[in-house]
Amino acid sequence: MHPFIMHPERIALVAILLLVVSICFSTAQRRAWPTIIAGAGWAVFAMWEWYCKSRGYNIRIDLLVIAPVLYALTAWGLLSMFWRRNAVSTDCDEF
Repeated sequence: MHPFIMHPERIALVAILLLVVSICFSTAQRRAWPTIIAGAGWAVFAMWEWYCKSRGYNIRIDLLVIAPVLYALTAWGLLSMFWRRNAVSTDCDEF
């Protein structure tokens, strides 16, 4: 998280990259909505970081909550694009 503290432009770059990845994979018939949610989370964090930078906040207890949530969202978003569930048929017509 250290490279992103007080650098909202870097955070916005991560958000844009996640959104571009989601657009590219949505054309390949993959589930892209979790990556869109992760990109939106990074975009909200970029706005929050810009606000904190403009106010000059240097003691950041909020990052103890924000960092794990963003990491979890990003991992969920990226992994869910590649993990496909095998649908089990529960039809009663097979008997």
